[in-house]
Amino acid sequence: EKKKHARQSFLGFFFWCARARKSNMPLVLWVEGLPGSGKSTLCVYLAAALEARGLRVVITHEPVNLLVDSGLLDDFYADKASVGLRVELTMLRGRADLQRRAVPDGMDVLICDTSIASSCVFAAATHANGTLTDEAYAEYGREYAARSASVPPPDLVVAILASPAVCRQHIVRRAKADASRASELEGISAEYLASLQTQFTRLTLSR
Repeated sequence: EKKKHARQSFLGFFFWCARARKSNMPLVLWVEGLPGSGKSTLCVYLAAALEARGLRVVITHEPVNLLVDSGLLDDFYADKASVGLRVELTMLRGRADLQRRAVPDGMDVLICDTSIASSCVFAAATHANGTLTDEAYAEYGREYAARSASVPPPDLVVAILASPAVCRQHIVRRAKADASRASELEGISAEYLASLQTQFTRLTLSR
């Protein structure tokens, strides 16, 4: 009952914020968290609930297709060091382009499933584990500064605080249900999730 009340209160607050805006720009919501934490599920739930209240909503999802279609994802799992910077820059550019261009006229709410801010979290984790050299990480930082300046800032950020262990369980379950996602089992290890959690915590404390 308490969880139901909390969900209704959050949706009511968010609905009020969207309706109260004076700008023609949509209300921007970032949903952040570790892989497997349930971000996509929450985004779909929020969009459906807000649309049921008469709001026009658009969701941006992770542009993983950029890695899959180019073969970069398989290359990354095979040899992270050689393509690590290309992978991080590809995802950074994809997230920035989506958030900058994804909103048609007349939309009330933009929900970002993993925002451009998460790009620096993933890059920091990749740097911390040695995949990105100091020079490559510095190059990434310069590109991030340029790209992030063109992205609308969020009005609200929702962080899903799921533990690495729980996220890993979700990833295993997801891979078993969908064979096309089996590579996630190797690419998103428990150690990598723990490293991401450290970087997310640092980002949160620095804001």
